[in-house]
Amino acid sequence: MISGQVLRLIITVTTTVILSRLLSPSDFGVMAVLLAIVALAELLRDFGLTTAASRLPIDSQAIKNSLFIINLFGGFLAVPLVYFVVSLLSRIIDFPELGSVVLYILPVFVLNGASAQFRAEINSRLMFTKLTVVDTAPAGIGLLVAVSAAYISPGLYVLVLQQVVVAFFGLVLAVILCDWRPGFTFDFRGIVPYFKFGVSLFGTQLIAYCTKNADTMLLGAAYSPTVVGFYNRAYQLLMVPMNQISAPLTRVFVPYLSRVAQKKRLLTDHFYELSKGMLLTLGTAYLLFSINAELLISILLGPQWDHVVTIFQILAIGGIFRCAMQVYFWVFLAMNKTRDQLVFYTWSQPLIVLTMIGGLPWGATGVAAGHTVGYGLNVVLLSFAAARSCDIPVRVSATAFGLVFSHIYLPGVVVSAGASRFIQGNVSLLLASISSFSILIALHIYRNKRSLSTLRGILTSSKKGA
Repeated sequence: MISGQVLRLIITVTTTVILSRLLSPSDFGVMAVLLAIVALAELLRDFGLTTAASRLPIDSQAIKNSLFIINLFGGFLAVPLVYFVVSLLSRIIDFPELGSVVLYILPVFVLNGASAQFRAEINSRLMFTKLTVVDTAPAGIGLLVAVSAAYISPGLYVLVLQQVVVAFFGLVLAVILCDWRPGFTFDFRGIVPYFKFGVSLFGTQLIAYCTKNADTMLLGAAYSPTVVGFYNRAYQLLMVPMNQISAPLTRVFVPYLSRVAQKKRLLTDHFYELSKGMLLTLGTAYLLFSINAELLISILLGPQWDHVVTIFQILAIGGIFRCAMQVYFWVFLAMNKTRDQLVFYTWSQPLIVLTMIGGLPWGATGVAAGHTVGYGLNVVLLSFAAARSCDIPVRVSATAFGLVFSHIYLPGVVVSAGASRFIQGNVSLLLASISSFSILIALHIYRNKRSLSTLRGILTSSKKGA
């Protein structure tokens, strides 16, 4: 799964690099607003049922058939809803391009609705190789089609075409690789437990959606598509690693953590090691992104995106906080505490939106600062919520973060800052930063072989469970 997601990460970054040089910031700004609406419609269509079907056992063919029909119906229902909302929004925020392209993205909902139960079936059986193919291959095909179309006729329609192609081939591969087929027997009463599980998860995801997309919608309402495009490119570059890596890890770790959820000491130990592991790997990557933002933006996006550098640096720090939050998400799912998570999200996520609103007068940079401050505050609040709901002591997460900060982040930043005084050139500074952080992480792993052994044990147990 991780290997497949690394490949998808490469595909996604390649897509971003090439298309950013062929399309304008305004195109990406309009698409960012459109995709925010699409994401909401997808959330409503799914209603947490895909995760419920993966998480809870299903012994009845009739229940699977019912879930398939519900997902497919939701896809068709999303079509007129999205068309109406986008057409109305294009007039409110003066983005006329939205109304001209919305028709072409509507097939995505039907395609995703049709593939949902096939994906859930593959996931519930822990068939990670097949799931990797379903997640990765469509992205590669979408890359080829989008780049080809951009060379022929660059414009906003290229980004829409990419979304449709990915959804279409995602459905085709899911059907081919899944040995389950829908039938004509139904048990709609039998899916009630899945709705009960999904409703809390849906509520949590809905609140998280509002938080994740508030920045785009706020900037879209107050500024031009170009400003939205600058912010969106910085945000997408940073969220690519998080989205591509956290998704497969969720599929691997949640089933395993579910099996040890009742063993308090074992769960606490694994939470500590997973938290530290996320901060050592993905968190360190975000810190390196922030330190070397000018070079990365120049290489990846080109000179027309110079305004993105400061936004990118600020958002990268927020990415570290989001790494810490991810492990809490796994524990809430594993312990079936989705309702408690929903309650926490209901009052904590609006704080992030408020901090972004506070930064809105300063444009995209101010919103980025509000984003980072809001997520930093949220991590602190989440540690107390997890202590109450999941019996994970606050000191566990604080110790993990403190250890990584003092042993890796702080000395790495100091070395990088010192190197910048003596090393000329951004490339040399990047190599020096990577080397210093790599050495620090290697020394930490060498001194803490027990942590590495624990993580290896979790992965091995997950594989045996599959």
